[in-house]
Formats: sequence, C-alpha cells, structure tokens
Amino acid sequence: MVLAAVAQNGNALVFASVDLKANKDVVLAAVEQNGEALFRASEYLTADKEVVLAAVTQRGKAVKFASDELRLSDNDVALAAVAQDGAALELTMPRVNFQTLVRDLLAAHAAFVTFLLAAQPSSIALQPPPATRPAPWILEGLGEDAGRHVRVATHCYYCRGALR
Repeated sequence: MVLAAVAQNGNALVFASVDLKANKDVVLAAVEQNGEALFRASEYLTADKEVVLAAVTQRGKAVKFASDELRLSDNDVALAAVAQDGAALELTMPRVNFQTLVRDLLAAHAAFVTFLLAAQPSSIALQPPPATRPAPWILEGLGEDAGRHVRVATHCYYCRGALR
C-alpha cells in the first residue's frame, strides 16, 4: 500500500514507518515521483548512489539531501543534478571561504613572480612594458607554467614593486 502511495505522490513517504523509509524499493518509487522525497529517506539511503541519482534526475536541487560524500565528491551525482537544474551546481560544490582562497592565490602568485624575477635578473625586469603588449611580456620565454600563472594575475609588471 505504501509503495502505491509514494508512486503517486513521493511526499507520502513522510507517513511511512522508519523501516519503510529505509526500504530501497519504497524510497526509489518516492524519489522517482518527487526527488525531494529524498529528505524523508533514511540516512543510509541518502548515501546510496542509485537512490540519489534517481532523486536528482527527477529534481536537481534534491542533491542537498544527499550525503556529503555523494553531494560533494561524486561527479555522476553532480552532473545529473546540474543537468536537471543548473542551480544545483552551488549545492554540489564544497563551501569555500573565498576571501581566504583569494589571499592564498595572491600569496602563491607573489612567491612565483619573486622566483621568476630572481631567476631572470636582468634589465628586462626593470623596463616598462611595451605599449603594444600586455604586462606579462617580462615572463616571455620562461615556459608554459609561467604563462599559465601570469593569467591568474595579469598585472605581474605592476605587482612586482609590491614584492620587494
């Protein structure tokens, strides 16, 4: 009877017993009808990839009810959720302190530029950039890694003074 009820309305899982909320067949039927019924499933089933995929395929934002391991680390779950609802992307990404992240990136950039300037001590580093070329010209010929790093902060020439 519960299986028939959740197949018609996934939210009916709220009235199921604790045992039935842990029954994979019942929960699968519920989340296939309404992905957000995952909220009512047992903790064990919110960590079951098959159940979570069924839920996020039906409603992408249901990913917020999945276990942290699946929500934050499983690419299949993240892709299925985002394919159903692009707004689910925010829910599949680990919470990051962006201020700390930016500080760390800038510190890494400063250390790298300092290293490059020390490795290439010449009058080139003291010359102003040519008007027709962007600031990263001073790192020319130092390899692909330098170019990739410079794209993170394109004002290498200008931050150089702050590194001294």
